Amino acid sequence: MKRFAKTAISVVVIFLLYQGFNAYENGELPGVFSQSGQPAQNLPGHSIKGMQQAADPEDCQLVHKSIAVYIDPSRYPLTADHVIDAKRAGEAKVLHLDREGADDNRDDSLAGIPTKDGHDRDEYPPAASAEGGQGASVRYVPSSDNRGAGSSMGAQLGDYCSGQAFVLLAK
Repeated sequence: MKRFAKTAISVVVIFLLYQGFNAYENGELPGVFSQSGQPAQNLPGHSIKGMQQAADPEDCQLVHKSIAVYIDPSRYPLTADHVIDAKRAGEAKVLHLDREGADDNRDDSLAGIPTKDGHDRDEYPPAASAEGGQGASVRYVPSSDNRGAGSSMGAQLGDYCSGQAFVLLAK
């Protein structure tokens, strides 16, 4: 019985910590704001090439605050570094999921940048965001690092509709 109680308490503590982290990232505590200083706004809905779904899931959700999408630097160190460096250089911090515009954004951001064996051309803001496209920061990243990070991002955003505001975190 004691073991069950300890397990139950651990589950509750983890849940509360998770909820507190989400509350902070969702702007329920000191907020997540757009570059204009206004609370993050959602964009109208839109397919993500390379992400798990090509269109919004039938029962997708759209929440009115930014969600946190975590890129684990211990698993994807060079992609995480790119996210941090691009934000420091002035790229958008609050992004909006844009499934329909992803292919065009990718074409625009990678135009004129040659491929390199064993590497992907990582973009920040990602092509899957409305802020991606021409002018995005592009960096060569080992393919496994970039594709793993992209898969993680896709899994975290999989239940959300196009237009959902999100923040990529890599700390």
